Amino acid sequence: MRISTCVLLSVVVLPSMATAAGGGITSDWPAVRVLPVAPGHPALSHGAGPPDSLAIPPLPRPELPDTLPFHAGERLEFSIDYGFINAGHATMGVEPLRTIAGVRCLELWTDARSNAFFSTIYKVWDRSQSFLEPEEFVSWRYEKHQREGSYRKDQLIKFDRRENFARYDDGVEVSLPRFVQDELAAFYYFRTLQMEVGQKVLIDSHANRKNYALEVRVLRVETVEVPAGEYECIVIEPMIREGGIFSAKGRLTIWLTNDSRRMPVRMSTKIAVGSVTASLTDYRLSTHGEWHRGGEEAHGSREEAW
Repeated sequence: MRISTCVLLSVVVLPSMATAAGGGITSDWPAVRVLPVAPGHPALSHGAGPPDSLAIPPLPRPELPDTLPFHAGERLEFSIDYGFINAGHATMGVEPLRTIAGVRCLELWTDARSNAFFSTIYKVWDRSQSFLEPEEFVSWRYEKHQREGSYRKDQLIKFDRRENFARYDDGVEVSLPRFVQDELAAFYYFRTLQMEVGQKVLIDSHANRKNYALEVRVLRVETVEVPAGEYECIVIEPMIREGGIFSAKGRLTIWLTNDSRRMPVRMSTKIAVGSVTASLTDYRLSTHGEWHRGGEEAHGSREEAW
């Protein structure tokens, strides 16, 4: 029951899927670098592996846009439905710049909760936070707090970008590729990319003490209607080879607006019985102005220890 409920509430974002399916690919080597890959490119025929197993060197990371498609004050509200039954709601948000370990970071967060009815069957309250340095678009801190039935888990990861390792709250340290993302930041990173139908993107990601290559496929363009309105969308499918976070129990499909915002408006996954859908019900795009590379937003100066 915990797996299906975790999928139900975490369809809105990437993080909880990793817990539901057991984390990323087990590996003792750096993941493939972030790269947009055209169909047929030889990189797609090789999985993550020891350096001497790669037939070609990894491609360079694509250049980041001067202006991010999301800004402090963005708030997205979703209804989570299991078939025709409303099971809860979720929120994604972006907070103003804060200082983490001496570095200016945007705070990305998600909050997913079962409603009163569904809580009588299985109560869920999950929250994730990512502190993202927007100049290089890398994670500096990630927290995840899960309350799912009788299951409890709290996790804190500190990303040391000066030495390139992740330190967990129990003292375990894991080496990192330079541009690796936490699970939540990876989703926001994808929103910055230029996408074309048929394209595949690999993103260096880190979860559950593992580095893995998250593959995202761009499937098609279509118009969808959700409670917040009607949108032309790019449809994407995040996936990982067998053993990864999206391969285990079903297919996750995400609809992003086909404009500069790349705002998620619908997410759906198949489960053992039926499907679960998160639909955008309301949104606020920004209250603090745009963030530009080489500059800062006008608001947000909180200092916080790493």
